[in-house]
Amino acid sequence: MCSLCKSNSTIKQMCEEKTSLNDKEIEKIIEVSKTLDLMSNFYESDVFIDVLSFNKDEAYVVAHGKPQYQSIYNENVVGKKALKKNEPGVIKTLNTVMTTRDIKAITQEYKLVKQTIQPITLNEKLI
Repeated sequence: MCSLCKSNSTIKQMCEEKTSLNDKEIEKIIEVSKTLDLMSNFYESDVFIDVLSFNKDEAYVVAHGKPQYQSIYNENVVGKKALKKNEPGVIKTLNTVMTTRDIKAITQEYKLVKQTIQPITLNEKLI
């Protein structure tokens, strides 16, 4: 199986198991995930897609774009939780549909970072 096919399958499976997203919303997440490596290289920063779980105080990382030269992550964080206490901007954006900028957060590898979080929407609904 090709690596892109495998990542699409992982995204679909995680969204079906951990969220209330429907098939069209999951397809939108997969579509956006295809641009993450390009975005991460452009911004010279790690870029993620997190989806809100059934528990509204946590999200799951379903995709990760790593910049070609300087990812701050040593491990694969796809499948790991983004918790409200560590990444408040992620949860705020996923609950309010508002872009959140320059928010301090603690990564899954316990590194202090500054995040900007942009919502992904489909038909004006946050996904």
